[in-house]
Amino acid sequence: MQDSHTLSIIIVIAVITFGLRALPIWFGNRIFKNNELLTFIGEKMPVGVMSLLVIYTLKDENYITAPYGAPLIVTSLITIMLYWRFHNALLAIFTGLAIYLLWHNIDFIT
Repeated sequence: MQDSHTLSIIIVIAVITFGLRALPIWFGNRIFKNNELLTFIGEKMPVGVMSLLVIYTLKDENYITAPYGAPLIVTSLITIMLYWRFHNALLAIFTGLAIYLLWHNIDFIT
């Protein structure tokens, strides 16, 4: 009795959670399919968000004292070159992040 009751509660919660996540997408595709403003925002928003994240990352770096922002600048350039070469954002971001973390924490490694 107890196990079936618990299982039924879990199933109801899963169905409601799935519905709450899926229904807005289903209705949104049907209702807003031809909306020019939402189409424009959907096309331009990812570039804007990524630009703001890059600016936010670069703004707090100390470029006056050693190492003059070299780890951040070099790994940013490596990330850009990897993306231009392979057109794979995950490869570029994770490789750039790994190189930056190794460079930034090299004192702990040696």
